[in-house]
Amino acid sequence: AWTALNTLFTVSATANSMQLKRKLNSLQKVPKEDISTYFARGRTVQLELAAAEIAVTDQELVMCLLAGLPQDYETIRTVLIGLAQTEYNDVLSKLMQFESTLKASSITPA
Repeated sequence: AWTALNTLFTVSATANSMQLKRKLNSLQKVPKEDISTYFARGRTVQLELAAAEIAVTDQELVMCLLAGLPQDYETIRTVLIGLAQTEYNDVLSKLMQFESTLKASSITPA
């Protein structure tokens, strides 16, 4: 009985881990969502993975978040990746500045 229970738990934990990894890799900024909220969603998934004993570095998180940005952010995404700029707080700050510029120029960010 214990073996069956352990097997069931292991299968469930593995499925949960895979679901969380998929969630991280498929993060997308939704229309009207601000950058700080989007980044907070990513951080939440990172913490959920850590609770499942799966480490995700800030660099990996930032790369997933950059990949999920809409076309409006293509230029800054390219620049940040090209500069190997992957420090979470630095990237968040730069994207918030860029978002302000988009809003100020009356281009509605996605």
